[in-house]
Amino acid sequence: MDVIAFNRDNHLELVSEWLKARGMNKMLAQEVPQFGYICFNEHEPICAGFLRKVEGGYMFMDSLITNPIAAPHLRDKAIDLVVTELIESAKDLGISKILANSTDSNTLERSKKHGFQALPEHVVIVLEL
Repeated sequence: MDVIAFNRDNHLELVSEWLKARGMNKMLAQEVPQFGYICFNEHEPICAGFLRKVEGGYMFMDSLITNPIAAPHLRDKAIDLVVTELIESAKDLGISKILANSTDSNTLERSKKHGFQALPEHVVIVLEL
């Protein structure tokens, strides 16, 4: 498997297709950050993930998504590879913390393997304008 830098011109349509196949709004692809990676198994795209820079030396891990028709074992491996690459890149940039959120129990369990810790006293809220 190969992990390469995400290129909006080459890869944005893939993310849109994955969102649509998962019953999500494909326009969400327009909101992915510039900084990200995509993992391929041979020439098949499997997973993409992104980091969004915020103030205070933090980054937010954002929009992790997989190809819904890829084999589950490939998706599993690709997620780990992309997350590892995002973490290493954040370290190289001197980032002090990576924030993330999820309600998916598998994602939350996987996050522990990468060193993330749940903060039960925090709740993510949003105001759409």
